[in-house]
Amino acid sequence: MSRWHRISIMRVAIIGGAGDFGALYAQLLKEDGFDVTITSRSEERGRKKAKELGVESAREEEACANSEVVIVSVSIRATAETIKRILPFLKKECLLMDFTSIKTLAVNEMKKAKCEEIVGCHPMHGPRITSLEGQTIVFTPVRKGERFAKIKHFFEKRKARVLETTADEHDEAMAVVQALTHFTYLSAAGTIKALGVDLKRSRVFASSLYELTMDFVARIIGQNPQLYAEIQMFNPKAKRVRDEFVKQARELKKIIDEKNEDAFIKFMNEAAKHYGNLEEGMAKSDKAIAALNEEVRRLKAATGKKIAVENIYSHVVHFGELAELDAENITLKTKSKTQKLKTSNVKLLGWSELREWKKKNSVKRDYSFVFSKCEPETVKNAGEGIDEDVVSVEKIDVYEMGEKGTSVTLRFTIFAEANLKEIDGKIKKRFEGLGAKIR
Repeated sequence: MSRWHRISIMRVAIIGGAGDFGALYAQLLKEDGFDVTITSRSEERGRKKAKELGVESAREEEACANSEVVIVSVSIRATAETIKRILPFLKKECLLMDFTSIKTLAVNEMKKAKCEEIVGCHPMHGPRITSLEGQTIVFTPVRKGERFAKIKHFFEKRKARVLETTADEHDEAMAVVQALTHFTYLSAAGTIKALGVDLKRSRVFASSLYELTMDFVARIIGQNPQLYAEIQMFNPKAKRVRDEFVKQARELKKIIDEKNEDAFIKFMNEAAKHYGNLEEGMAKSDKAIAALNEEVRRLKAATGKKIAVENIYSHVVHFGELAELDAENITLKTKSKTQKLKTSNVKLLGWSELREWKKKNSVKRDYSFVFSKCEPETVKNAGEGIDEDVVSVEKIDVYEMGEKGTSVTLRFTIFAEANLKEIDGKIKKRFEGLGAKIR
């Protein structure tokens, strides 16, 4: 038996579990079989969110005292204070964790706990994700044990990329990975605002790289500004990075203002030399641009045809004829309604994905065909490909009728929103053309 199965179903308390990030993990851990309790500074909000998620809610002291794993999921500024507040309620046989973006502050406070296991954790994503697959999860362990092994397995099983390091190295890295990246995009957003740039009009002239860049800017400024402020202001390593960014920007501006082409080339070449393997970065960006262009190309090619698109956040599938496509929206039409959907929020289902979705939204129709002489498997094969909305054909009965011939019953699984009368006519026409009598 593997080590993480030696512990029975664990009780997990998420302090701040009514927030977007805590609620996401309450849902994911519940799906994995953990017994989850959430807390909130507002008991009413906590009860409401717990009911919505199908988990328990409790006061902090009760949740901490009764849980094998306690995870602090609050704002960066409130993390140290929250950890200090719950310390008296934690039992020794416990794993104490946090989800904060800055680790030295949290880990230094958690070290004061009597818990057998203490591990800092930084899931490198926001609450809008739909899967942990491919997401980076950084652990900064102080004391590890079997409870941590089970939590780590939870992430590995969902194909997350798991990394262990120290709190100090984490914050050093985040000063570049987060603080520099966010600072760059926020500076770009501020520039666009100050210049009064008409973004919608600018996209008419845009390259694919510009489109992607503006989408990443939107991804940053469209999220919680308090979180992004705290990442900049509370990471002790970030100021040096911002200062160097401004220094380099000024130096580059000076070179350009002076029209010093040699200095510009040197600046760019030295940066490229430091990057090292540029081909890998070029290839990744090529793939991102190609994926963006391919989705648009496929949608354009599908205009006037029936398609299905899935909302990447809610996973709701919308089906209909693609009546119109512009830079921001697609319009789907069915017999009963017209829908306008944001292109950025949906993905076009491929043939196999569409077929599987149709199977889940289908009806079944049984037909019995009588032939004077036939091979039943050949009869089944004849039912394939009658219509794109016939998603499967199954042979369910063969009955030998002596001189009257052989009866073969086929079950047709048909997309429920299809024109059933039309498909019925196609089925009858094909088999009557093959000499069958339909019972």
